[in-house]
Amino acid sequence: MKDGRRILEEFGYRIAFRRHRWTECLVWSDSERWHGHGGDETDALRAVLEQMFPSAASSKLMEFYCQTVDPGAAARSIVATESPMPDEPRRVYSRSEALEALNLLSDRIDAEGPELALMSPTRQRMVMLSWICRARAWEDRRPGDSFVARQVANIARKITLLGKLWWPGSVRSLHVNSSPADAVAEAGMAAGWPPRNWSDASLVLGKRLGQLFERDAELGRDDYGWIDAAALVPAPSEPDRMLREVAADLSSAAGSLLEPARTASRGGYTPRPGDEARLASWARRLRWIRGAAADFSTWGAAMGRLRWLALQSDLRSSALGELLDPDYSPPGPWSEHQVGSPVMDAEAAPTTHPLIVGVRGFTEGLRALLVCSPEIAVGDELQALTANLEEIFGLAVSVSGSGDAELSAALSALGEDDFDVLMLASRFGDFTTDMRLALAARQAKTPYVRLFRCLPLGSGRALAQQIGLQLQGADTRQGGERDPGRALRARSLSLSRPARRGVT
Repeated sequence: MKDGRRILEEFGYRIAFRRHRWTECLVWSDSERWHGHGGDETDALRAVLEQMFPSAASSKLMEFYCQTVDPGAAARSIVATESPMPDEPRRVYSRSEALEALNLLSDRIDAEGPELALMSPTRQRMVMLSWICRARAWEDRRPGDSFVARQVANIARKITLLGKLWWPGSVRSLHVNSSPADAVAEAGMAAGWPPRNWSDASLVLGKRLGQLFERDAELGRDDYGWIDAAALVPAPSEPDRMLREVAADLSSAAGSLLEPARTASRGGYTPRPGDEARLASWARRLRWIRGAAADFSTWGAAMGRLRWLALQSDLRSSALGELLDPDYSPPGPWSEHQVGSPVMDAEAAPTTHPLIVGVRGFTEGLRALLVCSPEIAVGDELQALTANLEEIFGLAVSVSGSGDAELSAALSALGEDDFDVLMLASRFGDFTTDMRLALAARQAKTPYVRLFRCLPLGSGRALAQQIGLQLQGADTRQGGERDPGRALRARSLSLSRPARRGVT
């Protein structure tokens, strides 16, 4: 059974056991779920394998495969029929080029992290996989360069920390000894071609992310991979206060949410079955305020801590586990499952959130160049995003596609000082366009903002975060007078409205 488990894991399946008076085994991927039980883990896993390989012939083939295939071969052999990707242009990259690209990737992780914190665990794992594949592709291009290897290790540690905060499940490809084939198998790719290097694996992960977004849309999940979008309305009247209360209660019980769960809770709180009602109450409140509270990172850390507590206390199959499942939606709105929590007035617009009001005070009238990746530049999505930026934040938006000719013309205008802000709208992919825009923004001394979708609070956070990295003085206007009413009160959001370059 040990070999059977290894082969399943190499094919991208995940395996978990639950022990009560007997042992249950769950084997699953993005599109499959198998369940068996027995007296111990071996019996439970055997019951699952008997379902997955029901005939005598398939069972014997599985046994033969386990005996003859070397570790890692399953991952390498899952791809056999499609033509490989074209060879990457062979050129020698300098150390400075590699380090610059890795620094930009690290910046991108920092920028996208808060939005990713709102996502379902499956999406979080896939994006984290794409990040580490991209980083290791640069290590491939500079073999033996200790400076590059050190920066890749720093990025791996940053991604690992996010995993320990959000607890979306294991990302085994973060291990230093993992291979490109391991990453492809972990992504659940069941057909294709064997990745020759980490660049190949990065391309595969980009394709896998696109498939994941398409499948989620077909299944009725929202932009963040959750099924309960309709239940979020009506929203709570004070989502930020509710988040602070839940975060404080969780921190008091299980340690700081700013630290990895194992470190924060060492020697501390271990849930007991009688604690499930309190944990479930926190989970219901967090599900209700998803996307309505401005501190996305704290929301993700709180959900991650509850996932970890459910895992440690074996409550995953209980009501708490159900509440943490992205595919669970309550009967009726979430507001009907809260006690003493007022809802937002039906006439109140979400654009009155202090964060959005504050950001608009610094962005109104600025000229923005919005570059859209192909999946964003179709249908109603681009129209909704542009409307948000113009109507909610007061930006004057010009749109460009990411094709080479169109993008070159747009960036030429950026260099001629035609824009105050450069933006990219994408779905956690298109690293090449992102790097090109980041370098162009740096050269033009223009703030560069990465956007994911048209959620107003997400756009507000991205604007505040990225412009804030360039500018200082949150409570000072252009003319120098104090304006405390426009100061952003959110943590780490400090920006002032930039003066037009060349204007004195």
